[in-house]
Amino acid sequence: MGDPGKVKALYGQSVEYSLGTIFSFVAAHPDPNLVMIVLGDHQPSAQVSGAGSGRDVPVSILAHDPPVMDRISAWGWKAGMEPGHDAPLWPMSGFRDRFLAAFSPDVKILP
Repeated sequence: MGDPGKVKALYGQSVEYSLGTIFSFVAAHPDPNLVMIVLGDHQPSAQVSGAGSGRDVPVSILAHDPPVMDRISAWGWKAGMEPGHDAPLWPMSGFRDRFLAAFSPDVKILP
């Protein structure tokens, strides 16, 4: 599997590159109507995250328009890209249902 220190460093560089690309895009295209959902699709390997780590991935919503953020204010999220230690944990279907309910009030989520 390779040198764990190097694997961790390279993983960190890939995250920095990905977030830097997103931030660069937002800065280069300052659209007041832009809304981005940024999420991981899986945890890194155990060499990076540690043995027995969970499958949770962070989700962030980026928006210039305060009313967008107001719609999710009840979710218990904090400002910024790093989730708080007390951030709620939901399965992806839970995020999807909350997102649809917040931004499509006429959409009814089936149980």
